[in-house]
Amino acid sequence: MPHPRLTAWRSACANFLQQLFGLDQRRAIDPQLRERYLAAVNALPPLDYTIFTLHRFDEVPIVDVAAALDMTTAEVEDRLASALVAIARAIDQR
Repeated sequence: MPHPRLTAWRSACANFLQQLFGLDQRRAIDPQLRERYLAAVNALPPLDYTIFTLHRFDEVPIVDVAAALDMTTAEVEDRLASALVAIARAIDQR
């Protein structure tokens, strides 16, 4: 079972991504922010990129990502957290 702080972090990131990509139709999408986000995702190290895109964009469960990459779920969660931190830092740099 994931740590409660990791669960809260995931929820916050999911909310951010929903707002960023306009899944909440009440919010306008900032094109520059979206471009920074996509650039940050594309700049991730290959393993982090693979894990992040499989889980976030393709909605592959963490346990399935771990099995496909011959990793533990904890390792996948760690790589996801690292990817999210890298993305957040890249977005904050202007």
